[in-house]
Amino acid sequence: MSEPTHFSFFLLPEFTHIAFSCALEPLRIANLVSGKTLYRWSLLSEDGKTATCSNGSVTLTEGGMEARRKTDRLFLISGLNVQAHTTPKLLNWLRRERATGTPL
Repeated sequence: MSEPTHFSFFLLPEFTHIAFSCALEPLRIANLVSGKTLYRWSLLSEDGKTATCSNGSVTLTEGGMEARRKTDRLFLISGLNVQAHTTPKLLNWLRRERATGTPL
């Protein structure tokens, strides 16, 4: 049996909760319906601890940009104010991820 496909979701401050849910929930439901772990995921944020979405709810995350993780797909989940949260550190990290072959 093959390994589950791993998705990493990097949650920018003020991310749109519905966009995040629409990306994550199909993976969870596919696992549920199949009775197998087809997909797994990690939640990431700038501080590696939490991310606050545009509606004010706080999501716990498992890490940040510091640790290199094996991931099959990296999603950047943002919101309307994405420019305010796009830092040189974030852009450099995304460039490094892309250079190592991680699909963004």
